[in-house]
Amino acid sequence: MARVQLVKRPRRWDEPFGRARVPATLVDSILARSVFRDVEEKDFPDDLALRDIIANDARILKLARGEVVFAQGDFGTSLYLVLNGSARRSSVPASRRTSKRGLAEEQKSRFRRLLATIGRGSKPNDSDAVCANGVELEFPKAQFRRNQIFGVVEALTRSARAATVTANAHETILLEIRWPGMRELLHWSDNFRDRIERLYRQRSLEIGLSESPLLGHLGHDTLRTIAGDCAFETHGSFDWTHRYQREVVAESGGAAIGAHEPVILEQDHYLDDLLLIRSGFARVTEKLDRGERTLGYLGGGDTFGLTEIVESSYGARLQRSQRCLRAIGYADVIRVPVNIVKKFVVPTLPLGTLPDSMLLAEQPAADQSLLDFSVDNRFVNGTKAMAIDTTRCVNCDDCVRACASTHNNIPRFVRHGPIHDKLMVAHACMHCADPVCLADCPTGAIHRDATSGTVIIDEKNCIGCASCASACPYDNIRMEEVRNPDGAFQIDEDGAHILRATKCDLCSGQSGGPACQRACPHDALIRVDVGDLKTLSDWLDNAP
Repeated sequence: MARVQLVKRPRRWDEPFGRARVPATLVDSILARSVFRDVEEKDFPDDLALRDIIANDARILKLARGEVVFAQGDFGTSLYLVLNGSARRSSVPASRRTSKRGLAEEQKSRFRRLLATIGRGSKPNDSDAVCANGVELEFPKAQFRRNQIFGVVEALTRSARAATVTANAHETILLEIRWPGMRELLHWSDNFRDRIERLYRQRSLEIGLSESPLLGHLGHDTLRTIAGDCAFETHGSFDWTHRYQREVVAESGGAAIGAHEPVILEQDHYLDDLLLIRSGFARVTEKLDRGERTLGYLGGGDTFGLTEIVESSYGARLQRSQRCLRAIGYADVIRVPVNIVKKFVVPTLPLGTLPDSMLLAEQPAADQSLLDFSVDNRFVNGTKAMAIDTTRCVNCDDCVRACASTHNNIPRFVRHGPIHDKLMVAHACMHCADPVCLADCPTGAIHRDATSGTVIIDEKNCIGCASCASACPYDNIRMEEVRNPDGAFQIDEDGAHILRATKCDLCSGQSGGPACQRACPHDALIRVDVGDLKTLSDWLDNAP
């Protein structure tokens, strides 16, 4: 009989966000603020009381002037409320940035060279400017004052911070609410949800325009004017994984999956706006026979419809979309009216280079099937997927043993998974661009490392609820029975085993990178960003 140890089962409120729970008197003061004044305690269930959420899932930050709250590029899902003092936002807008993910690399390389010419000689309006590598960059600034909220956009989209925020007063006091608490507030309070959704749409529009490589060079005042004519839309759902899992079970084949993806713009429809993808992913297709063919996909920072708008400006064709655009999971979209594009964007583009460089590259048959496999299975979300070449793999399991030896004899992945031709994507955490597994965790145990973006699990905060495992659309998180240091299974007072979520952490803290890849004797395994299909395809084609 296996040895056991009786322990107390971990619970939702065991580990407060701060060193201790927020004192009751301070909770009263916080709930009296205008942000929470219309949040009704009666709307929350007894086991998720509003006061418990604030006490357990929030913490107080006291900062001196100049101290950093978070840095641009950091990952985090907290919401911040200014209790006293103020905070200052500053960022380098990506006015010359193109998306790291999406279209064929050759096309994107030409697009980068094209965008490098945009805004040369332009002067910033009401913002400070510095020179970096010979390129003039603007630093738009905003200040968050008492009772104002910031951090909304990144918290909801699970994305990197768009700007650096620093304390701007001698004594700045902030309330930081971690994602589990924010999620409960959004779920149970209609008033709070409405407030945050309005703020989210406003901030997403402002950030999206300032980061656009086509518009970001225009200056703060011009962008503010333009924003008044733009529209912000969300297609699909932030928790898209549950619907996708139902689709996979109920349907088969890419056409069936694609049919469930919300249409953002139909092919041949009139183009009233340029579409900027703010966050999420979108599939680009064209009509083929009686169906559709996937041409590629777009991510945050990419645009749709620019070719048609430019060509119509010079009378080359009617202003109709040559392709269809669908949301993959969810996609935030900013609609920029055509008249703004023709006034501010078209004149800055070099006429002779545009149409050829902007058109999607034709996909060879092999690449087309790989593209379909990657998009239909949502692997384009993965930044560190485990790709295995089945023609090189000899099933020696050295990768599994290396993983186990690095993680207390419990391997963090399963060497099986969906297969396309000779490519297998193993069931190992892909450290997604949009890690939906974070959304349902009630304690914040599963989260992204602030600097690297690696998705990791804090074992101390994991209560074994399996919410993350259920949410992962790739079946890459497993629940393991917990043992004590002597090897005895831990059980609770009812005799049930204590479980803990486990998954690949890219051998965080280990030198040399993931042990699985280093251990493979046949170069049959790599960790790869599936968004870079060219690198993956080249690796598969260059088998020894």
